[in-house]
Amino acid sequence: MFKENMSVELVDFQVKTIEAVTIIGKGILCKADSDQGNPIPSFWRSCYKDGTIKRLMKLPNLAYDSVKVGWIGYWNDTNVQFTYFIGVLSKPTDNVPEEFDALPMD
Repeated sequence: MFKENMSVELVDFQVKTIEAVTIIGKGILCKADSDQGNPIPSFWRSCYKDGTIKRLMKLPNLAYDSVKVGWIGYWNDTNVQFTYFIGVLSKPTDNVPEEFDALPMD
């Protein structure tokens, strides 16, 4: 399932306490015990390729201009599933384009 020669570069990792934000983006349902492998890397590639990331980065009222986030949540013990969300951090808003979903983080 995991590639032995896979390399990762951590560009800038920081832990910060921030004000309330809304994550605006797209999510997928992932099955933790899937024998299909990890769908998250291909989800990121797809979001870059189809222009999702570019459209997200152009939204008004971003809390941080160049920040993209990956969020894991909504764990379901019964189905061993979780939601993985790719998005941007926006100042709290209800004004979300139809193609995206919003996750308020208070």
